[in-house]
Amino acid sequence: MEKRKFHPLIAFTLILVAGGAYLGMGYLDQLTNEEPDVNINSSQAVSIVKNDANASAFIEKNFKVPNWRVIKTTFMESPVENSNNSVPYAGNRTWKVEMMERTCACPGTSTLYVVEGYVNVNTGELISVSTMKASERNYEKKTCASTSCH
Repeated sequence: MEKRKFHPLIAFTLILVAGGAYLGMGYLDQLTNEEPDVNINSSQAVSIVKNDANASAFIEKNFKVPNWRVIKTTFMESPVENSNNSVPYAGNRTWKVEMMERTCACPGTSTLYVVEGYVNVNTGELISVSTMKASERNYEKKTCASTSCH
């Protein structure tokens, strides 16, 4: 009979441990995914880049299939270098916005249409924006994993 008393106790203990682990993981995930304290959040930064005339025209012309698209924002506290290796806006915190879409759903490495923009997190100023067509090999696997490009 004493064995029967231990089964509910063991089950209760396991539920407590599993529940605590689940809650702890959720709390840690929330801490790592919180946006920094800024005036412009990541969604606003994406909108600012999309509203740029060049970016908007490029998106309108080339982005056709939402399921092939990835939008990534990265908070940056270091200076941002442009294609000339000069620092256009040193010392300010920025959002790096990357919008990319595959050119086809074919398996293997494909070509991406890419819009990259940098937005000042305090003022919402669009620092720079560029559009390009690039091979997926130029981007990390994590960035385009949701589009099955690798």
